Amino acid sequence: MMRAALALSASILLATPPALAETEPAEDDEEDAQVSEPKEAAPASRKSRRTWYGWQTLTTDAVALPLFLLAGADSEPAALFGVLTGLTTYVFGAPIIHAAHHSPAKAFGSFGLRLAAPGIGAVLGCAAYGESEGLGCLPGAALGALVGHATAVVIDSAVLAYDDRGKKRSSSNAGGFVVPTATWSGDGGTIALLGAF
Repeated sequence: MMRAALALSASILLATPPALAETEPAEDDEEDAQVSEPKEAAPASRKSRRTWYGWQTLTTDAVALPLFLLAGADSEPAALFGVLTGLTTYVFGAPIIHAAHHSPAKAFGSFGLRLAAPGIGAVLGCAAYGESEGLGCLPGAALGALVGHATAVVIDSAVLAYDDRGKKRSSSNAGGFVVPTATWSGDGGTIALLGAF
């Protein structure tokens, strides 16, 4: 009888540690699950970084403005050069900046905005100004085009000029830039875009 009791107590002791061993990992799994949940939630709560590069689009617009002022030059070739280079820089400068920031949709949006806003402004300005003797609605159209131009520049730099990729750029792309250049001599002129991407 004593042997049966010892055998029974030995089998209980031998059977107990595996039972405890089975219950302990379950507790460890619960603790691991609680610990791993915040790790999984952390990347989801991480916000992407938005980088503003509107100063680059504003720089191209600042370059275009004095080129437009050449339109008042005494010589006809200089005036034509000023209008063409200023218009080219205004229309294509900022879209090229957006394309350099790997945003083709923003580049096309900027291009369309820069064409449409002055045109719509000119039509509205002409309609609001009405007809006058000699000049027609030209003063109103010019004022409307100027307001449309300013509106396009502000919207482009304040709304579109954000890099939403949320990733840090590689060192090769960190210093990218585009600069429109123009030179004029007595025989002619050149328009060029210089840049590094």
